Amino acid sequence: MTNEAFCRFTGHARESLIGKSDYDFFPKAEADVFYAKDEFVFTTGKENINEEHLTDAKGNRRTIMTKKTRYVDEKGALFIVGIIWMPSMPANMWMSRLAITQ
Repeated sequence: MTNEAFCRFTGHARESLIGKSDYDFFPKAEADVFYAKDEFVFTTGKENINEEHLTDAKGNRRTIMTKKTRYVDEKGALFIVGIIWMPSMPANMWMSRLAITQ
């Protein structure tokens, strides 16, 4: 799952993101970091806050901060709820919220 703010931030249409992984849109080195942090949150249940780099659809490399938290719904399904913001912006102007299902 994703939202329009994340789509605008990365420069990718929602339809092009659904059913794909980070490896389909970002350089391998960036996708490896995203995947490792997601796996840490999924397996430990611990929140993760991390500075990362993201290359958008136009090739702009941005430094971002991510906050990822595991969520378990009433059926036991695991999700990561994440917030992305750019360190140059005040925290109250976070750029995007996203949810990634496992």
